[in-house]
Amino acid sequence: MNTARNKWFTAGILLLVATNIVLLTLFFMRPGRDGRHGPGPEKDPHLFLETELGLNDQQKTQYRELRKSQRTVIDSLNHAMHGLRSALFEFSTTNAAAADSISRKIGEIHGQIDQSTYTMFSKVRTICTAEQQKKFDAVIQEMLRRLGRRAPH
Repeated sequence: MNTARNKWFTAGILLLVATNIVLLTLFFMRPGRDGRHGPGPEKDPHLFLETELGLNDQQKTQYRELRKSQRTVIDSLNHAMHGLRSALFEFSTTNAAAADSISRKIGEIHGQIDQSTYTMFSKVRTICTAEQQKKFDAVIQEMLRRLGRRAPH
């Protein structure tokens, strides 16, 4: 009697495991709205901006060049900041003055990142038509409003 019960129990567990595997596979392998896998325009902020503003092909090319240039600058600044953070943790317990100096440099780099981002978005705005600029301003204001609601890390 116990053996039959164990067989049913084992079969039930195996069925549940197989069902979970199938469901997880279907969930993660499903294509996006446009038939491609990966995030759609609603998940990719760059595609969202292109779609929301209705950028034409020339504007998309300019926007992508601005993004690429911006990415190079940001990557360089993030690399510098990573090195400073490593140094900060080395000095934070032994040399308060050095740690304070490094913290200020990290703050300066954060400021440079913010300024670079502002400059890039200002340039993006200049490639837009008057109607697109109105949409751009609304989208940016909404992004800033949403960022303001985020909990601190």
